[in-house]
Amino acid sequence: QKTLVKEWRKHKIRPQFQDLVIAAVAKSLHESPHANAHLINDEIRVLDEINIGVAMAVMGGLLVPVIKKANQKTILDIALEIRRLAKKSKENSFDMDDLSGSSFSVTNLSSYNITTFNPLLNPPEIGILGIGSTEEVISNSNEKKSFTNLCLTFDHRAWDGAPASEFLKLICKNLANIDWMFN
Repeated sequence: QKTLVKEWRKHKIRPQFQDLVIAAVAKSLHESPHANAHLINDEIRVLDEINIGVAMAVMGGLLVPVIKKANQKTILDIALEIRRLAKKSKENSFDMDDLSGSSFSVTNLSSYNITTFNPLLNPPEIGILGIGSTEEVISNSNEKKSFTNLCLTFDHRAWDGAPASEFLKLICKNLANIDWMFN
């Protein structure tokens, strides 16, 4: 993250864990296209574009603006898009294109200090990932380590537990080995 802080300084933004998670989700969806799908009239439709919805609180509720073609963006592009959408959220200035076309969603309750929760699906999507708050623990070797709970909700009509678990494992692998984000 120190490398990102230095590189992003000129853009006047700081990297957030959510930026990394969304980049890892985009990569994981690209590597597991079956997870990038909609369930419509009992038919599973695998989608070509990876468009990630990002749940955002707004006055009186929640909206899910979309990062289009997220797998084709750099981590910086994703972060800038999140900041642009967050600004539109505060200004209540979304247009329909901002809010349509998601193939998978991410929701983040870390700012509420919630460690784990059950995110609700955004139909017709078959999956949503929840990001919990980061906790620090002391390991057996007295090292300080951070961990975050990621909560995957999926539609059992389209996705069974084993492949959904493999997908979550892939997201974690992509987060743990983030060298790919710098290429």
